[in-house]
Amino acid sequence: MNKNLENIQVFLCSSGTGKSYLAKHNKNFVDMDIIKTKCHYNLSSELKDDEIESLKSSGNLEINKNYPLNYLNVITAYLKEGKKLLLVPSKLELDYLKENKVDFCLIFPSPDCEEEYFKRFLKRGNSEKFSKEVSARISRFYEENLKIDAKFKIILKKGEFLTDILN
Repeated sequence: MNKNLENIQVFLCSSGTGKSYLAKHNKNFVDMDIIKTKCHYNLSSELKDDEIESLKSSGNLEINKNYPLNYLNVITAYLKEGKKLLLVPSKLELDYLKENKVDFCLIFPSPDCEEEYFKRFLKRGNSEKFSKEVSARISRFYEENLKIDAKFKIILKKGEFLTDILN
């Protein structure tokens, strides 16, 4: 890992960058997939990551009445433990980090990665509709991310994943 990033605990990473993979293979990182705390799944068994990915656009989700407080409480607890968190950037996370004066690194793909991310989403089990919608926003997200005041910003090139820069 880049020495500048060693003291950073929060990494705001776009969808498809490899948050779940990194967290599975490096126990220093926690994938804070918001969907796991925001929603209740209408299924009785423990869900695997690929099942969660396919549910994200299925409509088979029920909002947790304790959200977003439960999600922010989990983030706070992990930060106190010294964990490194992988989050998807949104207004909720950005406001929380600003309010709590937490430095973060923003990681997002270059605009020329749209087709590659579409394929990544499909490969991990997302629907074609979801994959098209999210990958089509990469250029817009790129422009929005450039405006965010982050301690560090990393733009992923074609073929790059979080493991390439954070492992």
